[in-house]
Formats: sequence, structure tokens, C-alpha cells
Amino acid sequence: MKAIKLILPVLPLALAACSDAQVTTKPPPSPNNPGYTFTFCANEGDQCAFDGSREVAFGIVGADGKMTELSTVANFTGGTPCTIDAFGNNPAPGLPKQCYIRIKLK
Repeated sequence: MKAIKLILPVLPLALAACSDAQVTTKPPPSPNNPGYTFTFCANEGDQCAFDGSREVAFGIVGADGKMTELSTVANFTGGTPCTIDAFGNNPAPGLPKQCYIRIKLK
């Protein structure tokens, strides 16, 4: 019987403790769309409040403002709860998540 070697990709994951005070005023561009980035809005379970329609990421966004494989994005108007139910899935099971609003860089 021949052994099968299974190679799985390793995803880099650097998690750091966050607080509401750690909001970047001019974050770097998002890889999904240069000229845009994601900025902190709320911790999981809190309300992500904003006016108008916004693209909101839920999960884990890197310290550099870039999306990770452990996040999902949806459009909302007038704010949203930062919850699994609001986004319809759990992109990072067992990990604390946050909501981030996509903003245009100036």
C-alpha cells in the first residue's frame, strides 16, 4: 500500500487585540480596489452605525486595512448589527470578529 502525501496551504494569520481607540485615520488601500480601504466600525455583537448605504466587512481585516480570507462583505443602509445573523455566515468560527466600513482614500 502506497502512502499519500497531503499538502495543505498555510494561511498567515496574525491576530492582535483591538480596542475602539485603535482606529487608523488614513489606512492603506484595499487590495480589492485600490483607492479604498476598510476602517473599524464595531466589535461583534455591537451596532455598526452609519448614514446612507455602505459596504461593510464582517470578520477579520488585517492591521493594514486589507481584507483577509476570514471576512465577508455585504451592503447595508443606515447601519447594521455586527453579527453572524446580519451577514448570513460566520467567516471566522471561534475567533472574535469586527465590522469595518469601506471608505475611499483622499
